[in-house]
Amino acid sequence: RVNEDMNAAMGRLSTGLRINAAKDDAAGMAIAEKMTSQITGLNQAVRNATDAKNLLDTTEGANVEVSNMLQRLRELAVQSSNDTNTSSDRSNLNAEAKQLITEVNRVAKDTTFNGMNVLDGTFSGKQFQIGADAGQVLNVNVDSAAATDIGANTLNSNVSLATGAAVTDTTIAAATTVNITGFAGSAELTTTAGQSAQEFAAAINSVGASTGVSASAETNLSLSGLSAADTVTFDVNGVNIGTVAVSDTGDLRGVADAINNQSSRTGVTATMGETNGEIILTDVSGADILIEDFTSGNTSTINATALNRDGTDAGATAGTHTATLADGDDLAVAGQVELSSTKAFSVGTDVVTAGTAFFEAAANTSELSSVAEIDLSTLEGAADALKVIDVALEKISQSRSDLGAVSNRLDSTISNLTNITVNVEAARSGVMDADFAKESSEMARAKILAQAGTAMLAQANKSSENVLSLLR
Repeated sequence: RVNEDMNAAMGRLSTGLRINAAKDDAAGMAIAEKMTSQITGLNQAVRNATDAKNLLDTTEGANVEVSNMLQRLRELAVQSSNDTNTSSDRSNLNAEAKQLITEVNRVAKDTTFNGMNVLDGTFSGKQFQIGADAGQVLNVNVDSAAATDIGANTLNSNVSLATGAAVTDTTIAAATTVNITGFAGSAELTTTAGQSAQEFAAAINSVGASTGVSASAETNLSLSGLSAADTVTFDVNGVNIGTVAVSDTGDLRGVADAINNQSSRTGVTATMGETNGEIILTDVSGADILIEDFTSGNTSTINATALNRDGTDAGATAGTHTATLADGDDLAVAGQVELSSTKAFSVGTDVVTAGTAFFEAAANTSELSSVAEIDLSTLEGAADALKVIDVALEKISQSRSDLGAVSNRLDSTISNLTNITVNVEAARSGVMDADFAKESSEMARAKILAQAGTAMLAQANKSSENVLSLLR
């Protein structure tokens, strides 16, 4: 028994372990094995997190280049928006823009990490194993940065027009429920009676943090087709423009000048349409445009048409999108709200009657105007490109922000895993490691006992010989 104790002490001192076999401490061995599994898993999780961080940093670096190219595209769009450029100049600008768009697509397609594409939209629903046990994962999605996939997701509202005697606002119905569902979440809005596009856009923006959808508004109205040469007068948003003599129904520039003379008070500006016989009234804030007390010297009439933001007719429905103003008539136009987001969204509504609701369908989904579709060869195309590129830049900035946040999180994850590993290793050491002072004492004690036992056996054998001597 003493020899077994000595051999056990020697074994522990030689290996440094208190438990060299299950028989040494069955329960301790089982606990230590679980700790060993956790330690090896944590060490691998640290390596996993490091690999994941490198992947994210690679992706973010590619996004930086995409952002730089979008900034250059925006610069070209601003340059092309200037009418000091000829059509040839704009063609050259558009040629560079197309090359930049091609390069954006190439970067999105060819950016890889360990053979995996990370910017073409396929790196979605991925998991980073950042713990020692099942389920301890970090879910990551990386959106596509291709020019065909980034841009402005937009949806335009209906435009409403009301006309008649004593009309004070558009006939937008009260208590219409509008549900906006974007990438950030959903929100519900309720319209008010006669609500303007400006007010509706403000309501959408007030919940923008919950939906990821923003809105802007603009009101446009066309006046054309004066029936005869005449003198006309009317109020714009409660301000009289004065009496204007029109000698030629094909030339309404005098009326436009009269409207612009009061723009500082009305917020409405006038420009000529495709001909001098058409005036386009615009309120860039999206407030209603009110035409009141239309009066002509010889009972002439004039046609009014509500326009979309892009200048096209809002529709052909009389009393909803078009009207003919005669003596004493009033008219009110609600502008168009443009909803925009970096990702697809939808709008649902419970009232779809034309002329009384901002949307004419119960379910409406956004459409993507991508960077790949921009055209800088025309003034209008350059203006549209600016809006598309701005949203695309916002999209890339969101992606970079998300990637940076996850990368910073992984730094904390690595530090935490390392701390846990150190502490668990210390706990396992307490269970498995030998106490050298104690084992050295045990071995010395066992040696002494073994030597003493041997000496006593020798003495015992000698005593038997003495007894035999006496017997002889």
